[in-house]
Amino acid sequence: MAKSNVKIKNRISKEWRNLVKLAKKNGKIPDQIDVGLFGKNDSEVVKYATRNEFGNPSKNIPARPFLRSTLSVYKKEIIKFIMKEKENILLKGEYKKSFGRIGAFVQGLVQKRIKTSRSWAVPNRPSTIAKKGSSTPLINTGRMRQAITYSLRRKIAKNIIRSFEGM
Repeated sequence: MAKSNVKIKNRISKEWRNLVKLAKKNGKIPDQIDVGLFGKNDSEVVKYATRNEFGNPSKNIPARPFLRSTLSVYKKEIIKFIMKEKENILLKGEYKKSFGRIGAFVQGLVQKRIKTSRSWAVPNRPSTIAKKGSSTPLINTGRMRQAITYSLRRKIAKNIIRSFEGM
């Protein structure tokens, strides 16, 4: 079965681009960090995440963009963290460890964004609250938040990752 991902690719500021150039120049891996949910396209948690990230007007589900909004809400913190890790790379040559720490940091921010959804996301409808017994958007069992992860990889032209919109 084909694999698919709900992920957002974003190069945050020139600092990130410089870090990637440095990694490529030295032939070190990785040169890309993906943060999101990675699973089979029929995975219930991937379907749930996609419906909430992009919304589904035909099912009256509003968009609650927890991945995309994380990058804009926490941009300054992410840039600061990238700068710190750039120093680790320059001083210690810790490419893979530094990229892993950046991935884990952003993963934590996405999870935090989901956890605080009550303060920013479109509220659940009364019927949804009655069904799940909670008014907190994006959280029912916690599976989606727990499924957020990161992966480190090298960009390869034939490696195509599909993002689903409006599943």
